[in-house]
Amino acid sequence: QAPQTCQLICRVANCPPRFRCVAMAGEVVTREKALAAVTLDGWCIENPAYADFRGDRQVVLAAMQRTRHSNDSVLAHAADDLKCDRAFVLEAVQVQGMALHCVTDVLKADREIVLHAVKQNGFALMCADEALKHDCEVVLEAVKQDAQALLYAHDDLKADRDFAFEAVQKHACALRFVASKFRSDRSFVFQAIKETRKGHPLQYAALDVKRDRDFVLQAIGQCHNAFIYAADYEVLANDRDFVLEAVRQQALALKFASAEVQADRAIVSEAVTQNGLALEFASDDLRSDPEIVVEALRQQGQAWQVADASTREAILSDARTDASHVSALEFAAEGLHADSAFMRAALRAHGLSLRDAAESVRGDRELVFEAVRQNCAALEFAASALRADPELQPERVACNCIAGPSAQAPTVQVAAPARMPDGRLEVAVARLDGAAATLTFDGAGTVGELASAVVARFGMRAGLVHLLGLGFVAGPFDVARPLAAP
Repeated sequence: QAPQTCQLICRVANCPPRFRCVAMAGEVVTREKALAAVTLDGWCIENPAYADFRGDRQVVLAAMQRTRHSNDSVLAHAADDLKCDRAFVLEAVQVQGMALHCVTDVLKADREIVLHAVKQNGFALMCADEALKHDCEVVLEAVKQDAQALLYAHDDLKADRDFAFEAVQKHACALRFVASKFRSDRSFVFQAIKETRKGHPLQYAALDVKRDRDFVLQAIGQCHNAFIYAADYEVLANDRDFVLEAVRQQALALKFASAEVQADRAIVSEAVTQNGLALEFASDDLRSDPEIVVEALRQQGQAWQVADASTREAILSDARTDASHVSALEFAAEGLHADSAFMRAALRAHGLSLRDAAESVRGDRELVFEAVRQNCAALEFAASALRADPELQPERVACNCIAGPSAQAPTVQVAAPARMPDGRLEVAVARLDGAAATLTFDGAGTVGELASAVVARFGMRAGLVHLLGLGFVAGPFDVARPLAAP
């Protein structure tokens, strides 16, 4: 039919763009129109109306860019001169690797061109000259892009242990496509899991390897998701003893245990003491258990204390991203997030859990203080009204030795301060075990100075103390309170 009528039929029938006749009857197709057309639909270049532009580099590259994810290449419809032009082909295969299929045999044997092609699409290896299918670097670049590219590598290469191991390092699924002897080699499979930190090598291991319980445990020790590739996975997921040993190797292996095992308190407790984030995979009842949740948070708080500066910065960076799992509190039952008594214990265990606390907790001055005391970076996640509070600034909190309510800290009995003739204050203090001392302060001495002096005098390692006998219950915010009236 005439092009004009054809276009109308195509629009009504909703034909795919590739089959539309895009040139109107009698219309002169300019280079600008051709560029615009192939930018919208690269396959337009098949249309006879664009035949004059099949040798135009820019038009052909634009068409390839638009169809770059296709396994076919519009280069097949380009002028033969372009398919022989090395400079053009080098540029073309970087846009669409499978364009290698359309070029001359000479260029299929060009190592630089093939390298660029397989970097863009690993399957382009199938189009390469046979000699390059023996080339380690070329094949490994293809494998890095897609493990299945190994299907087109030479068998001698796939049977080479060093090459096979390097291929698996490039792509964990490559074990599926190397020589079968490596899938039965426990040492090879284990090293593959260890190096890639992925469980996929076990997925493609020989059946006898996947049935070896001891080997599966070793694999889980390197990567928790190796668990699901065990041959007897469903049996092992219900085996309490196996799962207990698995979570000792990798806490997140709890994810693959059966629902019944995920409700086992002893197993979940073991998992969260290894990695607090394992709480995500505990049963609903255990995620509502305050002791289990605090145990998980304590592990995270301890991990922060021993982390280096770069690790801490990475944790904080994640904490600023809502999608990132930073605190086990995220997986605790919602009812705990606003419970003041629970949150006091939670924040003492892991200050950054403030990020996932209820709004009421983030706006509570005492609770925010506890969070900052455990982790000075927690202040960032407090309610905006508290972030400038002088007593909550990390440097002030670090110098404050007064223990908060119910905190685990030594208790010291304090006698009434006695003013000396020179105006100084003398304060007698005694530990509950009988150890005693007399401390002296200037006339303007404060409760905070007394707490610091007691901690130093008795060598209290945690740096906190409860003070009794002052006539009031001393808390962290009494740090500037005078010991005696002027």
